[in-house]
Amino acid sequence: MSTECRELDDCIGNSAKLNILVFLKGNGPMTAKQMLSKGIGIPQTTLYRLLNNLEGMGAIKVVNETKVRGTVEKTYYLGDRLRDFDEDIVENNKLEEYCSFFGIFALNLYKEFKDYSMRDGANIMEDGPFFSALPIYATTDEIKGLVDSITDLIMPYTTRRSDDQGLHTFATIFTPPCDIDGSVD
Repeated sequence: MSTECRELDDCIGNSAKLNILVFLKGNGPMTAKQMLSKGIGIPQTTLYRLLNNLEGMGAIKVVNETKVRGTVEKTYYLGDRLRDFDEDIVENNKLEEYCSFFGIFALNLYKEFKDYSMRDGANIMEDGPFFSALPIYATTDEIKGLVDSITDLIMPYTTRRSDDQGLHTFATIFTPPCDIDGSVD
């Protein structure tokens, strides 16, 4: 796996870094102050440290700088490397790297559930963790349409609107197609 791929593995495997990347992808270019006001759920000092780290590795870039009361406020967006990285993997059918990213994605979800299970006072009924699998029959184009529909449906929930809302991770996985008997095509 390339050095570039390992650096991006770190982004996907770190829930706070991943949260920043998803936040920027969903909301467009933003300042740290805007991210905090929209409820990113990361403490201010940690957010600035992670933004510097992500900028240093090229995962995000500064698209604007504005002077505000003697300081420079930076506006961040996804870096060119990251914006094109997943397209490069798919377009060039880099199966090993794609599988690696899926593994990190799955491990990150497992870690979230594991951390939750160790938390004092965790309550499945009250906290709302949920997972399920439902077999569907669909073409690749139908799956793309379904992903677009799901994205449209959940976008209003990517911004915190009240203090009683907890930050959850919504994950979607479409497995490769299987034969009717369950074996992979």
